[in-house]
Amino acid sequence: MTHHHLILFAARAGRIQRQTGASLLIVLIFMLVLSVLATFGVRNVRMLERQAMSEQEYQLARQAAEAALADAVLDIEGSFPNASCTRAPAIMSGQGSLNEAAFGTDCPRGLCSLSDPAQYQVDWATASSDTPGAPWWPASKGGMWGNNANANGTPNFDCGSGTGGVPLGSYTNTPAFPRVVRQPEYLVEWLNIGPKYKCPQSTPSGAASPSAAPIYSAANETTALGSGGSGSATAPDCYLLRITSRGFGTVRTNAETDIPNPRVEVVLQGYVYRYKPQ
Repeated sequence: MTHHHLILFAARAGRIQRQTGASLLIVLIFMLVLSVLATFGVRNVRMLERQAMSEQEYQLARQAAEAALADAVLDIEGSFPNASCTRAPAIMSGQGSLNEAAFGTDCPRGLCSLSDPAQYQVDWATASSDTPGAPWWPASKGGMWGNNANANGTPNFDCGSGTGGVPLGSYTNTPAFPRVVRQPEYLVEWLNIGPKYKCPQSTPSGAASPSAAPIYSAANETTALGSGGSGSATAPDCYLLRITSRGFGTVRTNAETDIPNPRVEVVLQGYVYRYKPQ
């Protein structure tokens, strides 16, 4: 009897050991699955966090660009005696005349005018500082923005002889835009090449003052450009101005010794036309 009991006990002990080994393997597999799920969860959280930060950066830069776009319209409309910089004469006079002499190929004080129409036809792939494209393109493509910022992001713009982008508030006394690593800026182009620009006929022809002329829009582009719109030959001539603004985010991607390098940059454009005096 004793011998049989020993054999039975040994058999039971072997089954217990096998069961214990199987349980350990199941637990290890379960822990591995939990670890993988936790890793993917952490990655997803980090990815969503980066997406949220990128969206926040974009919205901030866009708001800054919109502020610069509106600031350029104020600059065009008149002069502000309390601003750090003044324009004499203003871009547009009270009689609707454009200060044409203030515009130049090097964008003096932010006012650009190209004398060579072929410059607008330069291909992006071949554009460079030697073969420049539009003034609002990047500097590497021959753009005329300039580096009108200090190392801490504050404006560094010469009111009398500065060229390139105009920092926010320079001629309008608009308060600085908060939180951004660099203040937004704008360029104003006088599109005086090619055919004469015609005002849309939907506006009464008697509206001769600058404030009466509405903002240019794509809906009336054909008539405004005088390119075959119905009755465009009788529409009054216009000054057509293009505003390009740049807004910046808050984060630098690397250390810079000259100007801050934000991670996000937003470029916006708008068109303004004003009736030429009849």
